[in-house]
Amino acid sequence: MGALRDQAEDGRVSLTDWLYSLRDKRVQAKMRVRIRRLESGMRLSVESEEHALT
Repeated sequence: MGALRDQAEDGRVSLTDWLYSLRDKRVQAKMRVRIRRLESGMRLSVESEEHALT
């Protein structure tokens, strides 16, 4: 979960903390998949913008 991590000054990562706080492990797993999909889309968007600039 690289792109969506927001590290606070104290070193905590709020998204990671929230994800681990979910009690239902199935929901936790589904959220991980959705976050990965978002990250993949973000990378694809950035790559296509970089390609358009060259």
